[in-house]
Amino acid sequence: ADNRHRAVLWNYLGTVNLGVLPNPSSAPGVQESEANEINFWGDVVGWSHIWLEGLPRQTHAFIARDGVMVDLNDLTPAGTVTITNAYAINDVGQIATERGLLTPSYIVNSGFNSALDGSWTKTTATGQIDLTPDPDNAANQVLRIITGSPVEVVQIVDTPNQVFSLEFDYRFDDLFGVLTVSLDGTEIVEFIAGDTIWHHYAGLVTDPGLLGLDDVELMFTLDSASASTAFLDEVALSPHATPEPLTLSLLAMGAMVMLRRRPVA
Repeated sequence: ADNRHRAVLWNYLGTVNLGVLPNPSSAPGVQESEANEINFWGDVVGWSHIWLEGLPRQTHAFIARDGVMVDLNDLTPAGTVTITNAYAINDVGQIATERGLLTPSYIVNSGFNSALDGSWTKTTATGQIDLTPDPDNAANQVLRIITGSPVEVVQIVDTPNQVFSLEFDYRFDDLFGVLTVSLDGTEIVEFIAGDTIWHHYAGLVTDPGLLGLDDVELMFTLDSASASTAFLDEVALSPHATPEPLTLSLLAMGAMVMLRRRPVA
């Protein structure tokens, strides 16, 4: 109606206007958007103009799930070079961009690089969570969990429609405590304190009952008979696929958006 380009989706409801990305600017100017491709699950990718406070108009890549447009840059690690366009998306959620092939994480504030602001919440009356410098690297910020026997830390997530991976770094600060990870009430993995060094966990979620869910709890629970502290960092939840030969070639040619990984102890 305003004579501007808009990303649209045709489905059984007719023509759905996907709109444009929301703007942090108090005085945004003209915006347009365009959709490039849709996958089997109805995920749409493309580009949208965005206005940031005090800056000229910019172009950012987006992904739209269930008709809701999200800035693809908000799903990548902090400090990553801005992604301006998403050209294609396959059925396992991998997105082709000008920065290479990208598999975005479904986790918000995965590296605890910014204030929690509701992205992670404590759901128990007891215990404590906060952001603190990494005990082994003061330049890195991590989530600290202090027992209240127990203390639960939760993020509300959607899960991919296909097998997906769950990864994170964890560390105990003493030799007490049990750290349990669950999704939608189903226990995924459990760790018992035995040392005070960083570990990296990576596992596949294959339970059909945990695929394609909306607004479910990803929960980390720390429990201990004594006062106990654990640290958490680099939580990632993303679709998993075994690359075909062509995909492997694309990976070799393009720059992947990678998450920092600690050595596995």
